[in-house]
Amino acid sequence: MDEFADVVVIGGGIVGLCIAHSLLDKGARRVQLVEKNQIGSGGTDFALGLIRRRHADPVWARLATESWGFFSQWREETRDGLVTETSVAIISHASAGAAASEETPYRLSPQEAIDTSAALRARPRSLAMALAQRLRGKGLRIREGVEALDLRTENGPVRSVLTTDGTINCGACVIAPGPMREPPGRLLPSLLRPMRVPIVGFTGCRHPGAPPMLDVVRGVYIAPDGDRWVVSVPPRADAPVDADPHPPSSGEIRMLARALRHRVRDACPTLAGARCGIYDRTPDERPLVGAVPGVTGLFAAAGLSGSGFQVAPAVGARIADLVFSEPTDLWADKLRPDRFSEAS
Repeated sequence: MDEFADVVVIGGGIVGLCIAHSLLDKGARRVQLVEKNQIGSGGTDFALGLIRRRHADPVWARLATESWGFFSQWREETRDGLVTETSVAIISHASAGAAASEETPYRLSPQEAIDTSAALRARPRSLAMALAQRLRGKGLRIREGVEALDLRTENGPVRSVLTTDGTINCGACVIAPGPMREPPGRLLPSLLRPMRVPIVGFTGCRHPGAPPMLDVVRGVYIAPDGDRWVVSVPPRADAPVDADPHPPSSGEIRMLARALRHRVRDACPTLAGARCGIYDRTPDERPLVGAVPGVTGLFAAAGLSGSGFQVAPAVGARIADLVFSEPTDLWADKLRPDRFSEAS
């Protein structure tokens, strides 16, 4: 039997949930969210959960700053431990920060400096599941284990979403696919480059209260996580596409262990676990957030890997504004999915 919704959101990660949250806050009455697997089981489950406002790219910095209030409010209102206060240390060349002190657990050269700023740390999948439960109470219908197969249009506008559990007739649709999940209708894949990211955990390090650290000089992320330390290296913009989610190789593990020994004082790393996440990146490494050209009522939020978790509330608010035909700021032009076709 066909169903009806004002808006269908495809994708049950933190981005899809934040889109649904903003839609409901704006007054959408019938919103359905379909997720192929389980809530938060895709890219959200691989997120490291660091929430910071400082980013080198002003677009990401703007989205992160706009999202900060959501996470801060969640921490203050719920006190459920899913979002906690922390700080983030950024190591860069000496001209960009303050001098290192003996108190820091991180080792620096005389040409390097460390700068620490406020941050938040979340438990990504647990937070996604808690948010889903809250949204169910506001009327969101969540359909887990349901895959969106295709979109049906009628003379331009989107009319319905065909799923493995029937057809949902709708006035608008938002696609928020995670990495390696091809959106229905083959509308975005040519713009997204899936890239494999090794994430390795080690024991054998002291300083359990140390802040997470972004090493700008060497391009490494290091953070204590309970009784172990997590080390990751984001893919370079010029790196070859490698979307095979096979576990980190022995060479990658050794490389990350060396990075940990180099930066953390008295580190004697012992392997405690390894896995790989997948980034999906656009040519300019900025996300696709906005109306999909050629189909009225169809919107996208994609290409968010690496920082998607921490900017999801701002992305959700911007998509909701577009669905309700409300004006957005000039920054929206930097996120539009059709910006690449115009540049060519």
